[in-house]
Amino acid sequence: MRISSYPLSFVAMVFLVALPVRVKSGEVPAELRKNAECMLKVLNVTPGVSESRLGSDDSQGWNHPFLEYRATEGLRGSQLMRFDAQKSAEGRYWFLAYLSGWGNPEIHVTDLIIQNWKTQCGVSANVIFP
Repeated sequence: MRISSYPLSFVAMVFLVALPVRVKSGEVPAELRKNAECMLKVLNVTPGVSESRLGSDDSQGWNHPFLEYRATEGLRGSQLMRFDAQKSAEGRYWFLAYLSGWGNPEIHVTDLIIQNWKTQCGVSANVIFP
């Protein structure tokens, strides 16, 4: 049984052309990486926090860290939070999370985390309720 009459090099070239092109957007800046690692340490010792993790994402056109965790937020119950690094045109960094939903925006655990990130890591973070 004959699979193909095309030369193997042609098949390999077609396969490579079909692969999605990912532009490498660079490494996470060292200072930002250090800040994010400090933020993860804060998450790991904060009561009411579980499933904390540090990752990186290049969906905004640059390689930046994010932190995710699940927080027990009173009336909201267990809430998944994700803070993505943001950068200004001047090269300053901060972290931002979006929290949607109706009702009470009470986030006492996350408020404590944001305060601790600022005092222990020197990082600014905020939550937006769109």
